[in-house]
Amino acid sequence: MSSRNIGSVLFLEELQLQQMVAETAFARLQKAAKSWTQRGFNWADEMVPPRDIIIDCGTFLAAAGVVSKILFEGSRKARVAARCSKLRKLLDIEDCPHLRNLSVRNSFEHVDERIDERFSPGIPENYRVTSLSVDAKPPDAGTIVFKRFDPNALSISFGDDTISLAGCMTEMSSVAQKIKGAYLKLLDNVVELWAT
Repeated sequence: MSSRNIGSVLFLEELQLQQMVAETAFARLQKAAKSWTQRGFNWADEMVPPRDIIIDCGTFLAAAGVVSKILFEGSRKARVAARCSKLRKLLDIEDCPHLRNLSVRNSFEHVDERIDERFSPGIPENYRVTSLSVDAKPPDAGTIVFKRFDPNALSISFGDDTISLAGCMTEMSSVAQKIKGAYLKLLDNVVELWAT
């Protein structure tokens, strides 16, 4: 393999690592979801605490964010757009709508700004506000929930925005499956990510 492929190799390795991180968090979230939805008569079964669920959601979203930034340029500069395009071509990836969905992940990262946006004009009268919920149904009218994990749909919501963790994991797994083929392409080809 040509040393000129080092950039491609580093990005492929990072994609593999982030997929493994996401896969680990997703497995824990599946187990947590079952603890909330499939409780039997065994009182020894404990529900996974919402705090632990949100930790795994944050880990999952962070890994998905790295994958998204490696593959999709968003509003970044032309050089990044060219690199992303070359990596997607190397991996034979057209689009990953769940990975490209930035709303929930950005809200997790910028929670302070979301709180400012929602409450700086004033706190609505007679509203109930909670920062974290594990519930399959959306909040009742008059209730604001910032972070909600839906154990039935395996989704995470921040305010009115929702992302399917299952859909995102499916796309990440698809990317991971294409990495071996990308390595094989690099054996006989040079993919210069930053060439103009």
